[in-house]
Amino acid sequence: MGKAYNILPAFPKIVGIETTAHCNASCVFCPLHGSKSDMVLPKGVMSMRLFEKIVRELSARRDRIDVIFLNVRGEPLLDPKFDSRLGIISGYGLNDKISMQTNGQFLDRHKAEVVLNNKIGQIVLGFDAATKEVYEQHRINCNYETVLNNMHNFLELRQKVKSKVRVSIKYVCTHKNKHEIKTAYKMWSKRLISRLDSFMISPSENWANSKIDSNGYAIKTTHNSNKDRVPCPLLANSINVLYDGKVPACCWDYNMDISNGEMGDANDHQLAEIWSGKAFQNLRYKHANLDFTGLPRCAQCSQILEYDDSGLRGHGKTIPIGVAARYLLGIKKLIGKFI
Repeated sequence: MGKAYNILPAFPKIVGIETTAHCNASCVFCPLHGSKSDMVLPKGVMSMRLFEKIVRELSARRDRIDVIFLNVRGEPLLDPKFDSRLGIISGYGLNDKISMQTNGQFLDRHKAEVVLNNKIGQIVLGFDAATKEVYEQHRINCNYETVLNNMHNFLELRQKVKSKVRVSIKYVCTHKNKHEIKTAYKMWSKRLISRLDSFMISPSENWANSKIDSNGYAIKTTHNSNKDRVPCPLLANSINVLYDGKVPACCWDYNMDISNGEMGDANDHQLAEIWSGKAFQNLRYKHANLDFTGLPRCAQCSQILEYDDSGLRGHGKTIPIGVAARYLLGIKKLIGKFI
């Protein structure tokens, strides 16, 4: 298959479960939602039967999994069964594996209590600015004051109940908000817990989407890039299940036009079978040989650009809260590799 996937794990370390495909936001760096959405597949909510089937399988492979995300294309707090799902996860002993990514618009007191009572591993708040103007330019349909208030209340409640749920602020860096990174870090570091929480700088990707690649926001693009191509890292460590059970090639296969719906269906098969199945094997083989024939979206995807020397490959650069100031001094240098 090629050296790129020689040490392929028997089961993926990262699992994404799409409890809902709906999202309230229309972020400028995301092609999935809003009036300019490129996602054409219908949206829905995962059945509890399928959800528990997946969780049951994951519990049997707990030691092989690093993290479980409760989202792929949607906002998990819009899931009408959110409370029950966290209860099921806790019942199977997987709560500490959960990393819940959210825009925070619906993180009210009740949802905060559910998250803290179930002692999940981490909550990741997408917050990509320091000021209201820049934030609402990026997170369209999210309200700056509402999200800040929700998160501040969450942090106060966490302190009150002495919870160890970790908090990470995920700053998706674009050409139009990079000037506020340091201010945002300092703003959040006043409220987060030293050595427990973190601030993540994630360079905006192109989502294998030509519109995002050239809209002026994306930092990691293939447009006029002279970077070397590499096999996709997502095929080596992660699997995702959409609300209807279909498994895409990766989290950016949002219209199933990379996989053509051939990877598998979690309703009928175990994830382990799908992970090691022929469809995934064939796709990995093509990537290992940098053969993107018949894979136009893979060919233009920023995930296959060689950025390993930057410290920003994959999910970005995570800065622990409360560390020495030298971490902040390196931000400009890191981001400078992309601009």
